[in-house]
Amino acid sequence: MTGSPENDALMLAGALAARLCHDLAGPLGTVTGALDLAERADAEALALAREATTDLMRRLRLYRAAWADGAGPGSVAELAALALGLSHRRVRLDVAGLPGDARMPPEFGRVVLNVLLLGAEGMPRGGTIALHGDPEREVAAVLAGPGAAWPPGTAEAIANPASALSRLREHAGTLTPRALLPSFTALLAAREGLRLGLLMGPGEAQAPPLLITRT
Repeated sequence: MTGSPENDALMLAGALAARLCHDLAGPLGTVTGALDLAERADAEALALAREATTDLMRRLRLYRAAWADGAGPGSVAELAALALGLSHRRVRLDVAGLPGDARMPPEFGRVVLNVLLLGAEGMPRGGTIALHGDPEREVAAVLAGPGAAWPPGTAEAIANPASALSRLREHAGTLTPRALLPSFTALLAAREGLRLGLLMGPGEAQAPPLLITRT
C-alpha cells in the first residue's frame, strides 16, 4: 500500500474490478463459443442469448477501463467503443463535439468514463451524454434525457474530494453501489490531477454540464 488512504482505496477498487473482469471473461467466452457451435436450438432464444453475452462483454470492458489502474482509453475512438457498455441503460454517447482523431492521456480517459457512468446513473429512462472540448485538456459532459440529473451527492463529492473517503467510511454500513460512484469519481480525478466542476447557470438545471479540467 502507498500510505495514502485515498490512493489505497482507489488501488484496491481497481484491483478488485480487474479481478472481477478477468474471472468473468473466461466463462463468458466459453458461453459465446458454445452458442457458435449450437446446431439445434430455437433461433429467437439463440439471438437473445447472443445479445446478452455481447451486452455483458461490453459492460466488462467498460468497467475494467473505468476502474482498473492503467486501463483507460487513449483516444476518442476507444472511448466511444467502450461507451457501448452503457447501452443496457439505453444511454448513448455523442462525441461529435470532440476532435475525432484526438489522443487523450489514459488517466484522463478513465475519469471521463467514470463521469459517463455517473451520468448514466442519473438517466433511468435513457438519453444521451454529449462530450465537448479538447480531450487532452478540458472536456464538458452534457446530459440530455427525460428527468436527467446527476446522482445525489455528486455536487458535494466533486466540490470537496478530500472529504469523499471520509463520507464513504461514515456510511459504509448503509452504502449502496449507486452511492459509491460520485465519491469514487471525485477521488480518482483528484489523484490524477484533474478538476471536476458543475457549470451552474441562473436556471439551476438538474443536470448542468460537468467540466473535467487538467489542472
